[in-house]
Amino acid sequence: MSKQSKKLHKNIFISWILLFQWYLYFPIAIWMFYFLQYLDFREVAIIGAASTIAGSIFEIPTGAISDIIGRKKTLIISRLFGITSFVMMILGKTFWVFLVARFIQGISQALWSGSLESLQYDTLKESGQKDRFTDVVSRNGVLSWLALFVSSVVGGFLFDISPTLPYIVTTFFTAITLIITFFIEEPKIDSEVFSFSSYIKQTLKGFHELFSTQKRRSISLIMITITAGYFIASKILGISQAIEYGLEGKGVGMLFGAGYLIAAFSSHFYPQIRKKLSAGKLAVLASLVLIASFLGAYFVGIFFGMVLIFLRIVSSTTFLNSKSLIINEFIDSKNRATALSTMTLLSELPFVLLSYFIGDAIDKTSPNEFALILGIVMVGFLLPQLVRYRVIKKK
Repeated sequence: MSKQSKKLHKNIFISWILLFQWYLYFPIAIWMFYFLQYLDFREVAIIGAASTIAGSIFEIPTGAISDIIGRKKTLIISRLFGITSFVMMILGKTFWVFLVARFIQGISQALWSGSLESLQYDTLKESGQKDRFTDVVSRNGVLSWLALFVSSVVGGFLFDISPTLPYIVTTFFTAITLIITFFIEEPKIDSEVFSFSSYIKQTLKGFHELFSTQKRRSISLIMITITAGYFIASKILGISQAIEYGLEGKGVGMLFGAGYLIAAFSSHFYPQIRKKLSAGKLAVLASLVLIASFLGAYFVGIFFGMVLIFLRIVSSTTFLNSKSLIINEFIDSKNRATALSTMTLLSELPFVLLSYFIGDAIDKTSPNEFALILGIVMVGFLLPQLVRYRVIKKK
């Protein structure tokens, strides 16, 4: 085996370990229950948005930094911030400690966002095997959903033993993967000496990659809108709906875990499905499931409401895999992490700007009423964009 081939297999294998651990986040299904021990719902809504706000503020800067200092260093720093935030959540019992902890967690997420996927793509490209990226993305989906399945189910049981135990176990595994990250071999495609001017230029390139032509702009806006819907559902709406249906920590863990498990199988068979349907068509089908889960929740009972949550979770892996292929198709390697971070920022921005109002609306009405409004708004925004894209495509 050649040196280049060894580097490829080593980096991809390590990246899968890091990815599995990243999604092995044991508080995933019980975090709201954890904070409700010490805070009221309005404070919990603000806490829930804190990591997103931090992630959004630092999303593009950290993407640019990753493109400049390299993927390995960025991933190491991300793990260090993650451990710090988890320790603060274990020891802290007040609103302000939790707020700072979640803010630090958001910085960790921003450093992670785009860096691992860029590491994989650049490693494959350097080895002349970028055609394997579809298979790598598929495996990413399988591992992430399996990790979410394990963490959501196990996290519910750990929470019953001790409320802090899900965070303690997550901290332990994060520390292990911090050590493993040091064994990554940096691809030689993108790294350069850091300077403030290069950082500013790199940041601007992220927007250019996504919006430089009419077609790119149209595709990016559609992907951002749908991703924003999935993001809002995952951050606060899904758990809120489950609580409205009367589920406790274990119940939420089992419901989410079932969705994550089927999503893992869906991601595993994604390459085979892709041979029959394009990434664009699969993204459309997943988006229809998402919107239907919003519009239908208000009109159904508990059983079918939980089915809609389940289907929304399952469909998300198909959409995310498809989006990754669609977006990476037109992004230049040198600007990939920056562009992906820009995409993530813009997708999270609606939740960041409206997080207080979302929490207030859910508190005053109900999660399902808010879901109905969200679905109507998404349809109203997507239809003109889809019409515009079809017009551009025909030119």
